[in-house]
Amino acid sequence: QEPKPKFRSEPNLYALEEWVVSPLTDPDHYEEVNERIRLSLMLRHPLRQCSYAELLNPHGLLVDYFVSHYWGHPFTRTIASLRSFALEARADTGHIDISRTTFWICLFALNQHRKAEEV
Repeated sequence: QEPKPKFRSEPNLYALEEWVVSPLTDPDHYEEVNERIRLSLMLRHPLRQCSYAELLNPHGLLVDYFVSHYWGHPFTRTIASLRSFALEARADTGHIDISRTTFWICLFALNQHRKAEEV
C-alpha cells in the first residue's frame, strides 16, 4: 500500500504553468490543451511563443495591482483572496464591477518560454 501524502494536492500555479499556460501560449503545443478548456477561454491560436496576458490582451492593459505570491498555494484560494481584495478596493480603483480590477501576476504576465530573459 502506498503511503498517504502529507498534504492534500490541489491545482496551483506550478500545475497551471505546466498543463495550461505554457501549452496555450506555444503554437506547437496549443492543441495539447483540452479543447473544452481552449473554447471556454476563447483564446486565439498563438502565432509565436508569448505570455498568456499577451495572448489574451495583445494591446495590453493598465494594471491596478502587482501580486506577490507563492506558486504552491492552491489556485482556488489565490483567486478567492484576489476577489475579496478587489471587493474591498472598489473605492480605490473606481471599479464597481470587480472583474475590471487588473492584477499583474508573473505566471500570466511574463513569457514563460523566455523566463530568463523576462525577469
